[in-house]
Amino acid sequence: MKGLLWLPSTNLIVVLIAVVSSFPWVTSQTTYSCPGLSADPVVVPGKNISSLLSSSYCVLLLTSPSLSISINIKVGSGSSFSRQINKSSSNTVCVLVRVSPRTNNANMNDIQRNSSNEDYYIVPVARSYNNKKWEKVSGPYVQDLSISNCCNLNIPNLPDLPTNGKFLLMSFSHSATDKEKVARFFHQTTFGPTLDMINSWNYNNGLEKEMGNWLKTQMDEDQTPTTSHRAFFRERLDFPLHNANANRYRRPRHPCDQYSRWRDYSFVAEDYDDEIVVSNWNGKYLIKVGGEPRTVVSSWKDEDNQNLRLGSWKFCWSTEEKVDGEVWIYDSVTDDCYIIFNPPVNVPNGVLTSAIKKVSLPSVANFDVIQSILAHDDGNRKYGGGFSAKSKMTTAGCADIPDDGVYRGILGTFNDGTQVWYSGHSQLDENTLQNPIADGGYAMKKVTVSGYEEYYSEPVCPVPIKSFVNSKYIQIFLY
Repeated sequence: MKGLLWLPSTNLIVVLIAVVSSFPWVTSQTTYSCPGLSADPVVVPGKNISSLLSSSYCVLLLTSPSLSISINIKVGSGSSFSRQINKSSSNTVCVLVRVSPRTNNANMNDIQRNSSNEDYYIVPVARSYNNKKWEKVSGPYVQDLSISNCCNLNIPNLPDLPTNGKFLLMSFSHSATDKEKVARFFHQTTFGPTLDMINSWNYNNGLEKEMGNWLKTQMDEDQTPTTSHRAFFRERLDFPLHNANANRYRRPRHPCDQYSRWRDYSFVAEDYDDEIVVSNWNGKYLIKVGGEPRTVVSSWKDEDNQNLRLGSWKFCWSTEEKVDGEVWIYDSVTDDCYIIFNPPVNVPNGVLTSAIKKVSLPSVANFDVIQSILAHDDGNRKYGGGFSAKSKMTTAGCADIPDDGVYRGILGTFNDGTQVWYSGHSQLDENTLQNPIADGGYAMKKVTVSGYEEYYSEPVCPVPIKSFVNSKYIQIFLY
């Protein structure tokens, strides 16, 4: 088959000669139906060469009786084919997938319903459920697949997929109890259901009606006041932040503020770069970290109950943040690491220095106990445990601590005599219409941490971006 094109302005004649090895003209199209729930998949044939786009062309350029130039062109990528597929039956979902072999066990000529998924790559193409129109699904076909008149699928040929794949139709069904439907509803409309939310649902009023009532209640601010996930996050932000790592964008909260954190173990992971010095003290052992007294212990031994030498040590590898947690320390004399156990805080008056500020804490009942948690890829070691103040404190010593972000060496004592170190965690400042920062954060530049005064020469701006949620409450200051 060939075509002729003459370009008068160039005296150029273009002859298109299509070379087709097999050219079956399609006069009608088969309509495919989804299989039954227990039946094997239905094979939907892939690309049918029904247009010149999948042919090879020879382009012959005739410029004079004695001169001709020929160019061969292969066209085929980016083409597509159409298939007519009936909708799924009621209460079922029918999926069209493209399957290709993944292992040597894959039998592409006999794919059954109970064939192992591990033997095949399965790529989703489209779906129809509950006798509804076919629709796109997530995956490589979602961009170029087109669907018309309910059931005519124009399926693109994707060059990145294996060429030995097959298209299959499979049917499935699913049923859920009323409680499962309510749980799914809450997964779609909230951050996730609790058992109380599921069990307290009114199951006698019809699920859809009750879901509608619930949505109306949520949108009625008089019945359901607006809450802010951002505000909740800002109040409870829990990121360990010691003095050396503070900067103008983040700083630890004041030790006497609500949610301030305290710990009853002596060493923390952020001590890693500090020197440990152990010395005799009244028949016991005084341990200093970074030049500051940290605790006094009755013995200085490793995990094998072997005495350790006095003097200078370093931390090595990891420090488990809980009482009796594993702490690895390095001896430069033997060039070895040893394991000791994280001792409880014990700082007698005789070792106190002027750098340590004391705070009297109320009963432990006024604190939430924060459980240590497992760290990612660190075995069974736990971190982050301690106590979190339920409310702002005004006990002795609080007024002596300036709100300047420099909170190292704060020793707290509960009313039962238990001692704890303040454990700095980051704080985000509130700047709302109800509690605005008077100068928009300009004064925060005065905060100095570890001698980095020059780093704080610029004002900070704690104002969040306005949105429909906070537009009534945000007050912006300009300089």
